[in-house]
Amino acid sequence: MSSLTLPDVSLTDTAAIPGALQWVGMQGIDLPLSLARDQVQVHARADVQVDLPDPAIKGIHMSRLYRLLDSLGEGAPLAPGRLRAVLQEMVDSHADCGSQSARLALQFDFLTRRPALVTEGLAGWKSYPVRLQASLSRGVFQLNLRVTVGYSSTCPCSAALARQLVQQAFLQTFAGQTLSAAQVASWLETHAT
Repeated sequence: MSSLTLPDVSLTDTAAIPGALQWVGMQGIDLPLSLARDQVQVHARADVQVDLPDPAIKGIHMSRLYRLLDSLGEGAPLAPGRLRAVLQEMVDSHADCGSQSARLALQFDFLTRRPALVTEGLAGWKSYPVRLQASLSRGVFQLNLRVTVGYSSTCPCSAALARQLVQQAFLQTFAGQTLSAAQVASWLETHAT
C-alpha cells in the first residue's frame, strides 16, 4: 500500500482575489464544560475565530483552534484566566497567519434546583440560558457574561404567596415598632420586589 500525501493548497495555490478577513473560524462546536461552582458539568456550544489580516494568507488552521477549544473541556473548571490563556494560545498558534486577535462565544443552560415559595422541602428545576463572550485583541482581554433569568409559575396563587412572604418578613423585621411612611416605602423598595 502506498502512502499518499494530500496537497496543501493553502501553500501551493494563490488566491484568485486576495483580501484580509476580520474573523475566520468555526461555529456550533459541542463542548463539555466544568463550571467552578460544585464542578457542575454543562453541555456548551462554542463559536471560535481568529482574525486573518494578511491578504496573501488564504486560510487558518482549524485543527489548531479545535485542539485549543477542546482543552477547555478537560480538567480545570472554566475561569477568566483560563479563557484568556486559551485565546492567547489561539493567537500564538496562528502567528504564521498574522493573526493578532481571537474570540470565543460559549452558550449553555445552567440548570439549578430552586425551592418552592411556601411548601417546605419542595423544589423544582430551573434552567438559565448563559452566553459568555471572550475576546483578545492585540493583548486586550474582554469578557462579557449574560444570564437570562425568566420568571414563570404554574401556580395561580403565586402573587398572593409572594405578597404573604413580604408581609411576614415585614412583620418580623419591624415587630412592635412605629414607622413613618418613608421608612415603610424604603423597606418595600428594597425587599418587596
